[in-house]
Amino acid sequence: MELLPQDFGLWRASVETQERVLTPGGDLQVHQKQVLDPDGSESLRTTLQRVPKDQHERVLQMALSRQFGNAVLERFSFKNLAEATKPLDWGYHLQVTGYATGEGSRLIVSEPLPPLGISKELASLSVRTLPLATGGTLSLHNIFRLKLPEGARTDFRPPSVELRSPFGEYTLTGSLKGGALTFERTVWIPFQVILPAQ
Repeated sequence: MELLPQDFGLWRASVETQERVLTPGGDLQVHQKQVLDPDGSESLRTTLQRVPKDQHERVLQMALSRQFGNAVLERFSFKNLAEATKPLDWGYHLQVTGYATGEGSRLIVSEPLPPLGISKELASLSVRTLPLATGGTLSLHNIFRLKLPEGARTDFRPPSVELRSPFGEYTLTGSLKGGALTFERTVWIPFQVILPAQ
């Protein structure tokens, strides 16, 4: 029997930490660790249960190649994969070829901060007559670190944003220190039914 959660602690505890190391030739090494929320845990478990265990690496390789392009999955690990009542914890190491574009003595990185993909548009109508359900709870906590090649400099200055409303929160902080760009991003949109008057 499935029980409704008494609080959103398991969603709030989810976190993704990713360290990216940019090489002088423009390639990228990616080291990721992630604790998924209950919805993300269930989704990944379901995907992996559909294929034999010896095909897990292939499935992950395909998914990560869609995200990063020319990427090779070196290794990966799971914790609590078979324990449906616990958050799924996983990580991987990845090599990406041609991540940055060379231009003379410069390397051009198009997106130092991975884009945020929220597929569902919320409250896009100018006039609403029916209540709006926000769907499942969305909780993201991303920590991304991009380490530059030795001696490299950048003109990029990480932005800082803080948005809070009764319907959700978004924060982004960034810093440049010790030859590395670090970003921390949080998104929180709890499940709720919003009346037209709101």
